[in-house]
Amino acid sequence: MIMMKTYQVEITQSAEIDVAEIFQYYQAINPQFADTLFNNIEKIIDSLSTMPYRGKIVPELDRFDITQYRQLIVNNYRVFYQIIVDRVIIIGVVDSRRELTEWLLKRLIVLDKSDTEIN
Repeated sequence: MIMMKTYQVEITQSAEIDVAEIFQYYQAINPQFADTLFNNIEKIIDSLSTMPYRGKIVPELDRFDITQYRQLIVNNYRVFYQIIVDRVIIIGVVDSRRELTEWLLKRLIVLDKSDTEIN
């Protein structure tokens, strides 16, 4: 029997705020969709504990030779994360229709300065 490696999934405060803001926005418009979207985001994040490498490298960062960050898509949202040894760190959840290069670089600079942000 093959044992699958398990990773500890952690979410930054910033990513938690991202998800809360997305949920609150849709809750006011369509509560059922808000619940579904929240559950889908939660499932994809939880699934990273066993399959973190299935996400692709973030293209906006790849062109700067920053290849340690990955993403998965949930509806119109991109879940950004980094794999560090046996941990998966969720760094943000953002609308995929948004221009993200500047947002990503700012978020990563903030994350790099504060490891205490991880919950």
